[in-house]
Amino acid sequence: MIKKIYLAVVLVVFTGLAALAQDGNGAIKILLQDKATKEAIPFANVVAYKDGVQVGVSTTNMDGEAFIKPLSPGKYTVKGVYVGYQASEVKDIIVGDGKTAYITIGLANGDGVRLDEVEVITYQVPLIDPDTKSGQTVTREDYQNLATKNVNSVAATTAGVYQADEGKEINVRGGRSGNTTYFVDGVKVFGAPNLPQQSIEQINVITGGVPAQFGDLTSGAISISTRGPQSKYFGGIELISSQLTDKFGYNSLGFSVGGPIYKKKDSTHRTVLGFFMSVQGNYVKDNAPSFVPVYVIKEEKLQELKDAPLLPSPSGTGFVRSSEYITKDDLNTQKYRPNASSRLLTVSGKLDFAPTANTNISLGGFYDYNDAFNAAIQDQLLNSANNSRTSRRSYRVNLGITQKLGGSGNKEKTQSVLTNSFFKFLISYENGYDVTQSVKHKDKVFNYGYVGKFNRTFLEKDWAFNYQYDESFDLNGQTINAYKYRGRNELQTTFEASDLNPDMAIYTSYLLANAPNDQFIGLNYIQGNNGIVNGSDPQSIYNLFNNFGAYPNNYRRDLRDQFRIATSFNTDIKNHALTFGLEFDQRKQSFHALNASGLWTLMRLNANAHTTQLDEANPILVPELSGLVPYYYYNNKYEAEKQTKFSEKLLEKLGLPVDYTGFVNTDALDPNDLSLDMFGPEDLFLNGANRYVGYAGYSHDGKKTNGTTSISKFLEEKDEKGRSQFPIGAFRPIYASVYIMDKFDFKDIKFNVGLRVDRYDANQQVLKDKYALHELAKISDLGSLENLPAGFSDNVPGNVSKDAAIYVAQTPSGGKSPLYIKGYRDGDKWFDAEGNEISDPSLIASSSGNPVPLFKDRSNYEKKMSIGAFKQYAAAINVMPRVAFSFPISDVANFFAHYDILTQRPNANQLAPLDYYYMDAESSSPLITNPNQKPQQTIDYELGFSQILNERKNASLTITSFYREMRNMINQRVVTGAYPKTYIQYDNIDFGTVKGLSFVLDFRRTGGSRYSFNYTLQFAEGSGSGINSGANLASSGQPNLRILQPLDFDQRHSFVFNYDYRFGSEKDYKGPSYKTKSGKTIQFLEDVGFNLSFLLGSGTPYTRWNTAVPYAVFFAGARSSIIGQINGSNLPWNFRSNLRLDKNIPLAFGKKDDENKKTANLNVYLQVLNLFNSRNVLGVYNYTGNPTDDGYLTSTQAQAALALANSATSFTDLYNISINKASNYNSPRQIRIGLMFEF
Repeated sequence: MIKKIYLAVVLVVFTGLAALAQDGNGAIKILLQDKATKEAIPFANVVAYKDGVQVGVSTTNMDGEAFIKPLSPGKYTVKGVYVGYQASEVKDIIVGDGKTAYITIGLANGDGVRLDEVEVITYQVPLIDPDTKSGQTVTREDYQNLATKNVNSVAATTAGVYQADEGKEINVRGGRSGNTTYFVDGVKVFGAPNLPQQSIEQINVITGGVPAQFGDLTSGAISISTRGPQSKYFGGIELISSQLTDKFGYNSLGFSVGGPIYKKKDSTHRTVLGFFMSVQGNYVKDNAPSFVPVYVIKEEKLQELKDAPLLPSPSGTGFVRSSEYITKDDLNTQKYRPNASSRLLTVSGKLDFAPTANTNISLGGFYDYNDAFNAAIQDQLLNSANNSRTSRRSYRVNLGITQKLGGSGNKEKTQSVLTNSFFKFLISYENGYDVTQSVKHKDKVFNYGYVGKFNRTFLEKDWAFNYQYDESFDLNGQTINAYKYRGRNELQTTFEASDLNPDMAIYTSYLLANAPNDQFIGLNYIQGNNGIVNGSDPQSIYNLFNNFGAYPNNYRRDLRDQFRIATSFNTDIKNHALTFGLEFDQRKQSFHALNASGLWTLMRLNANAHTTQLDEANPILVPELSGLVPYYYYNNKYEAEKQTKFSEKLLEKLGLPVDYTGFVNTDALDPNDLSLDMFGPEDLFLNGANRYVGYAGYSHDGKKTNGTTSISKFLEEKDEKGRSQFPIGAFRPIYASVYIMDKFDFKDIKFNVGLRVDRYDANQQVLKDKYALHELAKISDLGSLENLPAGFSDNVPGNVSKDAAIYVAQTPSGGKSPLYIKGYRDGDKWFDAEGNEISDPSLIASSSGNPVPLFKDRSNYEKKMSIGAFKQYAAAINVMPRVAFSFPISDVANFFAHYDILTQRPNANQLAPLDYYYMDAESSSPLITNPNQKPQQTIDYELGFSQILNERKNASLTITSFYREMRNMINQRVVTGAYPKTYIQYDNIDFGTVKGLSFVLDFRRTGGSRYSFNYTLQFAEGSGSGINSGANLASSGQPNLRILQPLDFDQRHSFVFNYDYRFGSEKDYKGPSYKTKSGKTIQFLEDVGFNLSFLLGSGTPYTRWNTAVPYAVFFAGARSSIIGQINGSNLPWNFRSNLRLDKNIPLAFGKKDDENKKTANLNVYLQVLNLFNSRNVLGVYNYTGNPTDDGYLTSTQAQAALALANSATSFTDLYNISINKASNYNSPRQIRIGLMFEF
């Protein structure tokens, strides 16, 4: 990897490119003219300022035009100056990410004009955006006014963006949610970012017309720009809370501060070094509020269950769980989930260093810590105290350099062929680490599942009843009468409860205390009567809810990082703005997932596996028992080949010899004496049928490793005892791209034409042929293969390719003959022995019942997999033209269109060699992550029209039609006829089309009001809605059929309305007022404003079922035939609205008339999400179409379950609670009060 990174850096340096940050490519084009005559003013100076800091300067050309770039997103002021004219400046110019703002500045001279004053004009955002991208730009002011602060929810106000509910993932123009890519200050990040609210400067949502500089996406891009330093110190503190307004306990505290560290001590006072920092911390009692009442057991009832967790069985034998008699009368309801709190800390910072006017160096950093309990519905009733917790930590650092070429505003510059030239350099590194664990036990994995010490003792050699009389006992070849040892006999097991998992120990303690006096107590009795042994859990209640004491079983760590360099060189040649760019990134993904509780079960199975047989070849006379008839005893036989690494290490720990054959009681071990490195990989795999550990980039025992996965190392690496180590490296895909982009004007037409070439390398080995784990013999190899039966290849049909694989009549393992050819396969096409194409591979099955291919090396039939079956992933190269243009039909109308090809790297494509290795151990068709996936692709077309609607030019209408073809999308696919068995993998088999039409009405602020409205009509169809949407089809063994059908997120009709009103103050006040007797005017609503948004959409599709199927949490694998077509029914329409009501309170510090007095602003606001508390249905049960009833309890199928239940009333009550899922509805109303102080 180091060599590749070094080469990439060298390439960057020697090509003269520097890293592209998509952020910072904005520009302002200025036309400077005489205010009276409208004639151009050449060779005049124009200067751009942002927050008081000079950020650019230019000189107008002969046509009075000048460009100032590059500029980061935000608000700017541009000042035009020319000798003999009054200076003029335009303030609040909004520059978007990668956008050019167009302004005209008129300078005045002549009589009555004071040259020592500056005319100030406020910029008016054009109603018709000349930019060629589709989407929406949300400025800092807009963002602050919105009620929602979630990035996805802000993006959902854009036409063509679907979001099921507040804070959920988004689908851009019919694309899957994972097809949208996020950028922060030009840095591509993992998933939707958590940024401090006060750090956000601008959010740019791109839904179409994606410029060539953006890649690795097939749906949309969301580019977020953060705030930077200013010429003066500034900052703010914000507090938000719902403690007094709702039950969900949202609390947030944030602050930001920034300003200059060092300024030049000359007339410019330019900021050389500045900083910005923002911090936000959140604590939320329940981050997934619900309309559904949350049922929890009453405290007194829970204590009652703990006092008597078991009851005598109604059958008269054994015990049953007391919790299976719980009814609704034993439960309370509340609005929030217990033990579901989450904490969040985000820190964002930026340091800008500008040693010269043409050089800027920016160092940025971000830290995010998110800690949340996993409050699953199955635990909320009795077991919420034992919720596991997931902690996520990520950080990101980036260094950006922008270097402008040429002088600053000199006249000679305007005569150069290349103007406004600059290069950018951005290098970034991101690291994320997630851990899911027990809150109590954390990484002490042997504390998981530990109940206590089970003392197990045995009667062995000295107990006569362990012997059986044998009339034909063989003693050294002589037959005699003797008593033969049959094996040890276990005595009563005693139990010492541990305090590590006390609620689990309650079950066993109670059982042993209440067992019949004559009952023999052993592990089997304990387990068979709902007691708990080490490594097991309390059984769930009717497979609906976890019982109390069900502690977390799993300990998982995920590690990911990304190193990225992106480069660009930008220059203008006449009216062509050219950009040349290069991008490189390498990701690393590692994980280690352990069933920690199960280790106790594994230890019990592994510790004595090599000593289960008696050593009958070496009888030992027992004189103490022998009389006329001798007694012969056998030691347990030591079978070294069956001994596990764990057994060896445990015996070493106990101070016993490695060949010790006595019983080792693992249930009496102390968890503190155990470590994971005592196990070998195969000890944890349990022959592959039930693996207790999964890993990549870690060893099986949780130690970090280096490098990628090598199949040869995976198969060949052994320890000193010859045991396989199965090393699996981290997933390290490499992504690189180059592009060229040209933005230019041809007459009045604005073009953005680009070409991007992406190269994706999964950087791992893949199967040569997905149908086999060994290298296959082809027809062309028949002449060189040995030991084939006579006439084996005499009748090969001529119509079958020479590259086709050969299938035989008998598995040629153990020296057996393949007999004869049964058929052939060329790619995915199957043929019988005569060359006739067939659709069912079972027609050429061998004597073993499945198709058997002929291997090149027949010794491989004795192996699980071999190196020869694999090859290196072939890097995918994609060429993506991007063409967009817009042109004015008149001064009040504009036409625009684009054509894009977009590609994105695949997902779920990490090589998992253990899945291949243990494929045959699976009882059904296993699901394997296919490492040989190719990038996904979207072809995007758009045609649109914008029109100003009135003479006042304060309203516009934009109509956009769009069409998309989505190809190579990923879904599950069954590989029928694979050897050694049919399996399922993720593959590029899905496709789809999206057709849509959107209308956007935009009304500029007039009289305090500003509002916008958009409507989208969309038809999103495809062969699959996600990577697992084809799971039922694949697992049922059906063919890989693909037809167009409505996608799960196909919202046909979507309406978004946003209304913002500001009452203003003093002369600009637009609200009610009255005068006092003293003549003072009271403005009731001075500096008050509100923002109201409405989102209305038609229901998304779902599939109706023909049969009621139990749909509760633990039921799995149940299916039904369908009614009509897939996704042929629709949910009800949904509606939600948000409100933010605020009041600004200007503050001043110092004397009233002091010019140096300090000013600040206090904003008090009310934030309401889902203002009208609308209850939207987001999910229903397929049989009933009802969100609260799956129809099962009233069906004939439920009668058997009710008859078997210990309490039919309890079963009915708990079943109804379990199926009333919170996920079937949107979030209820949430009310928060906020206070923001800014200076």
